[in-house]
Amino acid sequence: MRNLKIKIRDFMNKYKFIKFIFVGGSSTLLDFFIYLLLSNFIAISLAKCFSMIASCTYSFFFNKSWTFNDKQKVNTKQIISYIIVQVINIIINVSINQIGYVITNNKLLAYIVATGISMIVNYLLQKNIIFKEN
Repeated sequence: MRNLKIKIRDFMNKYKFIKFIFVGGSSTLLDFFIYLLLSNFIAISLAKCFSMIASCTYSFFFNKSWTFNDKQKVNTKQIISYIIVQVINIIINVSINQIGYVITNNKLLAYIVATGISMIVNYLLQKNIIFKEN
């Protein structure tokens, strides 16, 4: 049993992208449900901003502690860098979502396109700026 736990731990440490995909997927679900709920009561751009803020916060702590196994205390530089990266990501996501909705008048399609594009941007920025290995 102990050997199995060690093998699983080594596998997960070796393949951080699997963890990133899991965190990203669960973060996207959180974003999606908050967006759908709020978009029934407020403008879709505002709903998307709130849903992204919630999912970004969730994603930061899970990626920091689990995906990238960053044991250091959260520091000011990391928080500021993360906020800047996420502001860029939110602007891209909200803009593409709005444009997609205007073009298609379809919330789901706009959401899917915006999420796909911003997911790529978010991964690259987090990997290369926030949690880069020294």
